[in-house]
Amino acid sequence: MKFLLIFLCGLVSCLSSQVWAQNKLKAGKEQQFISQYLNVSENTVNEKKEILYADALYNGEVTAFAVAVKKDTLFDFAKKNKYLILTKSEKEDIQTELAKISEQRWPDGIIQHSSKLSLDSLKGIIGPQGLGWNDNYYKKYKTGFYTLSKPVFIRNETICFFYAGYHCGNLCGHGSVAVYLFNKGKWEKWLVLEEWRS
Repeated sequence: MKFLLIFLCGLVSCLSSQVWAQNKLKAGKEQQFISQYLNVSENTVNEKKEILYADALYNGEVTAFAVAVKKDTLFDFAKKNKYLILTKSEKEDIQTELAKISEQRWPDGIIQHSSKLSLDSLKGIIGPQGLGWNDNYYKKYKTGFYTLSKPVFIRNETICFFYAGYHCGNLCGHGSVAVYLFNKGKWEKWLVLEEWRS
């Protein structure tokens, strides 16, 4: 009985360390992806450019992401000859991850030289009609801010689904739901499923 207890404790310890290692690896992959997306490099660090990001997505952005990846076959919105066919399992995995995105809150400092802004405080600063950019927002911050989803990886982390928006004023900003391929050590944008500009 004593040996069984020792064995079970060892097994639980081993399994929990594997889960911890997998989560750490996944977090590292997410950080690598976001760093590359935001083009964080030694130049950015040396120039001390600060990147601002919201701690969450706007509700409309979460909805746009979910709608863009809803089908089994996903087409680039501009080039219909570029597409990705998802397996049932991949679609289920993506939907599981998307369900978490509406509750996602980014921590401080997800990448070097970045600062987190609370989406709730941003809504208060900018206002419901977005009229507070010049009077409020730009008196406090020098640049616009990003809204970023958690990267959703499939196929052994060689394909990534990602939403990013950049907000800089009523008539300034852009965003997209896109699919990225990991190729030769870099993430490359492959399909743009949904895009907006203002």
